[in-house]
Amino acid sequence: MSQKKATIVNLAASNVSVSQFSVEAGSLVLEQFFVEEIAPGLTGDDEWLNAAIAALASLVNTHELKGRVTVIAPAFLLFRSRSRFRRLSALARRRSSPSRLRTPFLIR
Repeated sequence: MSQKKATIVNLAASNVSVSQFSVEAGSLVLEQFFVEEIAPGLTGDDEWLNAAIAALASLVNTHELKGRVTVIAPAFLLFRSRSRFRRLSALARRRSSPSRLRTPFLIR
């Protein structure tokens, strides 16, 4: 029976880490963990991205990592735009969906 393994690359604001997990007897096991710090005070997205790429490349080369990975992207890059919501009246909520959507907000 083959053992399932997963490699996770976490791109955080201040560091890049690589974690390798496996499953043994129904439990999750952390097999390896490597981390490389990113210099503090990077002001632009391009500066941070270049530092993150350099840190990841260093980890890959130093620890001879290879294979498929799952990447966790930093929240500060994912949640950029502000969502605007408008309040819907009870009548508009009833008309908005045949399933009678109960959510009182609509994203526009």
